[in-house]
Amino acid sequence: MKFNNLFKIFFLSVLLVSFVSCKEDVAPDSVEVVDEVTFALSVDKIALEMADLRVRHDGNNDLKWVYMNTDDLETDADQLIDAVVRKQLDFAHEVLAQSGNNKSIRVSGLHPKSDYRLIVKAIDEAGNPYGKAVSLVFRTQRNLDVFEVNDNWKIVYEGRSEGVYPGSSELVEYDNFKCSSSDEESYILAVIKDVDYKALQKHPDHKMKIRTFFEQYIASSGVQEGAWADVVKSGECVWQEQRLRHGEWILFMVGVDKEGALTGLYQQVNCEIPEEEPTEDFKKWLGKWNVVAYDQGIEFKFTLDILSSEANMWLYSIGWEPNNVYSIDPASLPVEIFYDKITGNVYLVSQYVSTAVDMTGAMMDFYFYGTFPYGGASTFVAADNTKIAEIVMTDDTNTEAIASGLVFTTNQAGVSLSFKYEEVIYYMTDGVNGTAISLDHPNFPFVMTKVTE
Repeated sequence: MKFNNLFKIFFLSVLLVSFVSCKEDVAPDSVEVVDEVTFALSVDKIALEMADLRVRHDGNNDLKWVYMNTDDLETDADQLIDAVVRKQLDFAHEVLAQSGNNKSIRVSGLHPKSDYRLIVKAIDEAGNPYGKAVSLVFRTQRNLDVFEVNDNWKIVYEGRSEGVYPGSSELVEYDNFKCSSSDEESYILAVIKDVDYKALQKHPDHKMKIRTFFEQYIASSGVQEGAWADVVKSGECVWQEQRLRHGEWILFMVGVDKEGALTGLYQQVNCEIPEEEPTEDFKKWLGKWNVVAYDQGIEFKFTLDILSSEANMWLYSIGWEPNNVYSIDPASLPVEIFYDKITGNVYLVSQYVSTAVDMTGAMMDFYFYGTFPYGGASTFVAADNTKIAEIVMTDDTNTEAIASGLVFTTNQAGVSLSFKYEEVIYYMTDGVNGTAISLDHPNFPFVMTKVTE
């Protein structure tokens, strides 16, 4: 492959030793011994269009040497630099030599994301090169304001599997994606719903919005500082995401280095994840259920409509707290229920429900939480998808079920504390102040009876 020579030539005494930094104890990137003088080259700083490089040698400070920078990575280094020196001697009859055994060199006028080669060679008093040239290949930075598609990356959806969730004995489902790369660039996989991605694209500054999505995806990954080297992948791998809902998704391979910083590379693929056929065990939960519950010993009743949200994974229920003091229609506040494919049981989980208008006309965010006693009052954990209660079928006809609050453990100041959920509530908030919307909160346990035709 031919390259156009881009070079600047300067001459300095002696040969060169380069290191990744200026510290004496850092190993050089390129080392060569010439007439018992050791030269080393290293990179001090890399930018989009310039690089600060360092030339070192262990010879006399008056020794002279010459250097050039080129994008020709194939031609013999001695051949390149000797030709440049001869041209200098032929036209100027002298060579501009520099000296120094620890000297910084700045090369500019470079192109982003491009490979260059620094070549250094010793010269004598007459300006004639001698010994063997030393060279160092370096790459300028990418322009991270412009994301580039990496055609060396490919993504293929490979279906669903079961596995144990890391750090627990819980069996969960994963969607599997085969990522392959024919280069050494590191990456992670990011997934986004097609509808959400299209919303980003409609933004006037959609490129910045997509960049922000990548940055937020990285920030919310939970990876600790210094641990990215164990997370990013290169080459081929099977990347697993906890089961995704059916529908259209956009899969991204996002270039991320071992420090967790974006590299400016990406690849994207449209993917449709099919919905599973509902199992008979899953369908047992569908329909109307009459609930008999108690709040502080006082009985109250209501009816839940339970429908499919995601076959064999999620149901959604309508009808909680119908007699709330804010006269909010329960149909506007559907609550999802998690279905455990392994046991056939279902779980109430904490969640954001929706944004709705209260009786004053104010927009409020509504949540579904489980409460537990703490410090003489009831409180809740404001976290999504925390299991609150398990609902289990109690008869062979699959028409009776009981909901029981779960016990959870937390650590406070090094002390392990256990709590048990006592009830579920709708909680509404404007982001500053919040309140429960009903005076009737279903206490655990409560009984559910299926309405049969």
